[in-house]
Amino acid sequence: MDDVDKAELRTVRHVCAACGELLAVHEVLDAAIAQTQKCIETGLVTARGEEARDRLEKLEEELKRERERAVNLGAIDHDWFRQTIRSLVEWLPETELTLIAALGRIVRANPTPGV
Repeated sequence: MDDVDKAELRTVRHVCAACGELLAVHEVLDAAIAQTQKCIETGLVTARGEEARDRLEKLEEELKRERERAVNLGAIDHDWFRQTIRSLVEWLPETELTLIAALGRIVRANPTPGV
């Protein structure tokens, strides 16, 4: 992990109500970061056919910041998540389900209802 020392990482795990899976906040954020990087590597384009690299790099940085914040506080920022999803669905092609699924795991790892 970039700015978080793994030895000091406070692992916060929550049981997903929908699937019963034990989810760690930092792990689902890491998975979303990895999926975002894959989208960058494959040259994903927006729903309008424009290059998505800048948007994906911005998303990656936001996910890294949120990972650090969530690890320290033990929860995802709901407002950040809502804003990120709304922005993403405006430009992400409907066929890019892997990135959407990765972000969905973030909300399932969130212990606080209301997202």
